[in-house]
Amino acid sequence: MPVNLEWHPSLPILLATYSGVLSTDEYYMMSEQRQTMLNNGPDQIILVADMRQMESFPDSLEIDLCENVLTHEKIHRVLIVSMNGLYSILRNAVAATEGRDLRVLFFHDLEEVLNTAEKLAQQLV
Repeated sequence: MPVNLEWHPSLPILLATYSGVLSTDEYYMMSEQRQTMLNNGPDQIILVADMRQMESFPDSLEIDLCENVLTHEKIHRVLIVSMNGLYSILRNAVAATEGRDLRVLFFHDLEEVLNTAEKLAQQLV
């Protein structure tokens, strides 16, 4: 699957690494897996989405957003590592949260986002 979800070994950080082309079915499978992991995880979570290797998500504008991760009650921050072209894909997810206090940060460097995630997570522990 073009999305790998894994927990940080010692901090409340869920890392989602995207690669290749993401299909609608794969998106829905990943969303279910992510929802289960979030529900079974700690009370406050930093989600890191590394989208640098994602080539495309052709049907992104046609999907129904499942559980919008940006509004999940356990998400403290969402940190996204991406190339410029993927910001338009993310726009729909962010737009669906209008009127809410979002804590989404965008980065171009994985090392920088991981350092930021670890600092934020240590404040939660």
